[in-house]
Amino acid sequence: MQKSVDSNRIATKQSVVSKDAVSSVSIYKSDERADNRYYEKNDDDNRITNTKKTQLVVTILALVGIVLVAISVVAIMKAGDQSESENYKESQEDYDYSEEYGYSYEDNVSDVDYIPTSTAMPDNIDAKKVKASSYYTQKDGKAFVPDYVCDGDLKTAWNVRGHKEKDSSGKKKTITTKGVGEYLDFEFDSGTRLYSVTICPGFCYNDKKAKRFEKNYAPTNVTVSSGSASYDIDLSEYAYDLKKASKGYVYVFPDWLNVEDGNVRITINSVRNIYEEEGKDFWNDCCISEISFMGTCGDSDEIYEDDYPDPTTGFYLKYKGTNIHLFGHISDVLPELGVYSITHEQYSDIYELEDLSMKLDVDPESDRIYGIYIEKDSIKTTEGIKIGDNRDDVIEVYKGKYDDFYAEDDAIIVIYNGTILTFELDRNGKVKKIEYCMGST
Repeated sequence: MQKSVDSNRIATKQSVVSKDAVSSVSIYKSDERADNRYYEKNDDDNRITNTKKTQLVVTILALVGIVLVAISVVAIMKAGDQSESENYKESQEDYDYSEEYGYSYEDNVSDVDYIPTSTAMPDNIDAKKVKASSYYTQKDGKAFVPDYVCDGDLKTAWNVRGHKEKDSSGKKKTITTKGVGEYLDFEFDSGTRLYSVTICPGFCYNDKKAKRFEKNYAPTNVTVSSGSASYDIDLSEYAYDLKKASKGYVYVFPDWLNVEDGNVRITINSVRNIYEEEGKDFWNDCCISEISFMGTCGDSDEIYEDDYPDPTTGFYLKYKGTNIHLFGHISDVLPELGVYSITHEQYSDIYELEDLSMKLDVDPESDRIYGIYIEKDSIKTTEGIKIGDNRDDVIEVYKGKYDDFYAEDDAIIVIYNGTILTFELDRNGKVKKIEYCMGST
C-alpha cells in the first residue's frame, strides 16, 4: 500500500515536472521568438539609422567642400590685394616707374578716356615757352627751372621755395606761402585749342632715402586759365598717392579751351605736405614734375578739310524732302523734324523725334551733325533699307557699289567718301538699328 502511494506520488511529481518542463520550453520558445522580433526590429532600425547617417555624412562633406571653395576664393582675392599693396610699397624704392609699371609718362598723357566730338582730333601739343613766377636755385647753382615740367622726365621737377610773408608793419611772419599763389605761364601758337591737360603733382620721382614726394609740398588744387576762361582742378587724390601722381591727372576741358593771346596760366591754389602732417621733418619746396597738353593748332575747320573729304558727297539721309548730311548744320534741318526733344550731354546734344524713330548727335560748339541713328521702320535710308529688312537685302543694295563693304554676323558696314553706314543685325539676320557717322576713307 505504501509502495502504491509512493508510485502515485512519483507519477504525480513526474507529471508536474513534465508540465513544468513543457511550460518552461514554451516560455523559452516564446521568449526566443520575442527576442528574434526584437533583434529584427533593431536591425531594421539600424539600417534606417545607418542610411540617415550616410546621408548626413554626404551632406556634411558637400558643405565642407563648398566652404573650402569659398575659403580658396577669398584667399586668392586677398593674395591679389596683398600683391597690389606690395607693388605700391615697392613704388617707394629707387627705380624708374616706366620699368616697374610698364608705362612711360609719354604713354599716359596721350591715353585719354574720351575724345569729344570735334572737327579735328586732339594731339600732343608742346608749349613754345614756359615761364614761372619764381623757381628755387640751390647754393651750388642748381636751378629747378620751369622747363622741367615739359621734359618728360619724372626725375626732374619745377621747384618753388616757399617764402615768409610780411604783415602790415612790414615784418616777416614765420609762416610761408608754401607755393600757394605761384604760377606757370605756357606760350602757344595763335589759334591753339586745348582739349586736355595732364598734371603730375609733387616731386614724383622718389628714392628710398630722400622721400622727395613725401617731404616736398605738392599742389592739391590749381586753376588753369586763358583770357576769360578759367577751370579749377582738384588734384588732392593724386597729391597723396605717388603711383597716381606719377601717371598724372588728366583733366578734359568741358568745351575745349581756346587759348587767347597764346597764353595759358596754371596757378597753385592749395598744397599738402605729407611729412608735415605726420609731424616729421619736411622741406618748404612745392614741386610739379610734369605738365602736358592735348589739343589742336590753327583753325580746326581747315584741319578737318585736310583730313577728310567733303561729307556732303558721302552717305546722307533723305527725310521729309530734306537731305540730312553728316557735318551739316542742325539749324538747316530743324524745320522738317517736327516735334523733338533735346538732351544735353557732356560733349554733345541729342535731338530725338517725338515718335522715337530717329536721333541726331550734334556738336553744341559748332552746331554740326556728327551722327544719325534710325531706330524704327518708319524711316528708310536713301537707298531704301529700313529696320526689319533682311541681311540679304542690305547686301544686295550696298555690296560692291561703294568704297568698302564689310559683312559680319551681327553687322554690315559700308564706307563711302568719309562716311560710315552701319546696319546692326539681330540673331535672325534682320536689321535692328541703322547708324550714320563720320569716318575716313
